[in-house]
Amino acid sequence: MLILNKLKVLALIVIAICAVYANTVTNNFVLDDDQYLVQSDFIKNWKNAFTVFTPAYLGVSAKHVDLNRPLMTWSLIWDYSIWDLNPAGYHLTNILLHVLNTCLLFLLGVLTFKDTKVSMVAALLFGLHPIHTEAVNGINFREDLLVTTFYLLSLIFFLKAKNSEKLQIGHVISLAFFACALLSKEMAITLPIIAFLHFFAFVPQNNFRNIIQSNKWFLTCSSALILFYLTGLSILYNHSDLPKADFFGQEWYLVIPTAGRGIVHYIKLLIYPIELSIDHNPIESRNLLDMPGLISSGFVVILFCLSLYHIRKKRVAFFFPLWFFITLLPVTTTFYRQPVAERFLYLPSIGFVFLISLILLGLYKRLEPLNKLKPIFLISFSLFLFFYSIGTLNRNTAWKDGYSLWRDAIRKIPDSQRGHFNTGWEVLKKGQYTEALIEFKASLSTHSNRMIAIEPVESLIGIGLAYRGMGQRDMSLIAFEEAKKTNPSDARVHYFLGMAYQSVGMQKEAVDSFIRAINLRQDFTAARMELGNLYGVLGYNDKAIEEYKAVIQIEPDSTRGRMADKFIKAIK
Repeated sequence: MLILNKLKVLALIVIAICAVYANTVTNNFVLDDDQYLVQSDFIKNWKNAFTVFTPAYLGVSAKHVDLNRPLMTWSLIWDYSIWDLNPAGYHLTNILLHVLNTCLLFLLGVLTFKDTKVSMVAALLFGLHPIHTEAVNGINFREDLLVTTFYLLSLIFFLKAKNSEKLQIGHVISLAFFACALLSKEMAITLPIIAFLHFFAFVPQNNFRNIIQSNKWFLTCSSALILFYLTGLSILYNHSDLPKADFFGQEWYLVIPTAGRGIVHYIKLLIYPIELSIDHNPIESRNLLDMPGLISSGFVVILFCLSLYHIRKKRVAFFFPLWFFITLLPVTTTFYRQPVAERFLYLPSIGFVFLISLILLGLYKRLEPLNKLKPIFLISFSLFLFFYSIGTLNRNTAWKDGYSLWRDAIRKIPDSQRGHFNTGWEVLKKGQYTEALIEFKASLSTHSNRMIAIEPVESLIGIGLAYRGMGQRDMSLIAFEEAKKTNPSDARVHYFLGMAYQSVGMQKEAVDSFIRAINLRQDFTAARMELGNLYGVLGYNDKAIEEYKAVIQIEPDSTRGRMADKFIKAIK
């Protein structure tokens, strides 16, 4: 009967989640999906699914795949082999992963509390919470779904193994899932801490020393996995074109108050998920005496210390806040250029929903003497879930395409620089050049040194392209020359400047600009192709062939590489 009840609850969870996320299936690709999926030749060859876990993977360009999260790349390869470039299939995969994660959360709750009610409430809160729409809707944000899947599986097998006669087998399975979690996203590194804190909080007869001694094998192997993983990341960063981390462009000690602000903002979003947006760009703390940053950081530190101090006395109440803070730590105080993003809350929110579930059920039990109030409480909770569901359904519509997503950001934050900039790119792709020009100029005017912002050179490039689309070649040239002054070491600027020179008949200047772009970035095949074409027009066939051969060597299997091969044959 108990198993039957659990199956009914799981069925309810699956139906509820599928109902609120069904409208995502009609959404398009957005954000980084274009770079890492639509334009990626790597994921379009199913044989590369086996390359992901070999040394050859180090030679793959970070422009085509998310190199430091190979399981994400692996999942996209198999999705493409099934769905080609049909967005519906990719969205369906994300929905199924979210359903799986919610079911695993339910099983974790049952294993922890031996109580279906606590687990059901937590699972429904997690599955329907609007904060998760970013992780579920963004195909390239699947890494947050994947790391949570393997994180929960690893934790569940660890907890089951502790009371099993086949202890080592359970730990081996747990470690295997832990390895998969690490290959999905960096925040998985927190799992051993969460596993031991769970053991410490929910097994009163064990002290910390006993836990260490009884799990030496697991501790040693998990530590070795972490060391191996960090070594692998170091090799990857040193042997690939991954961008180097730079603490948001700040000194490391200034990240702390900025992160404090970010965590407080996260707590607000979890409690009050109304003004959700793709753009959460809080003001940076530019010095250690920044009062909002200090107050936020102090508040976070106090909550964390209280949770740590009371975990033994009030283990239920304080384990889950620790879950929230510890799992959130890697994405708030490390190297992310974007300090706040809703998808970062996907794994940490598990601590939040369990805590809320326990609070709600505690209130419900207090109403035992007042039977008349219990139905009101249940109706109120049902309405709460209903409004969560409506919020999720509505939020999904903002993810219809890139334009609607960024227009939504501007509506909520009118001075959003990223909102104006990315809206500009979306309308530029549609050929709406006048509107694109307006948005790029708006993004340039909203640039602030106090915000983690898009560099002015990016907006200037957009302005130049908008003018080019409008047929105003001289204005386009002026914009690109301004971009060159702003950032002369940006290879793209010289490429676009070369195109602008070419359009007004300044061929010598165009050649010089393309050569400069290539010198700055040797694998810039677009610049090499344009330089080869220009050499051909000028009659320098040998030089043209040389550039085409370089393109083929860099991208032998790409569309550009095949085109270069045709041009060589035509010249000969």
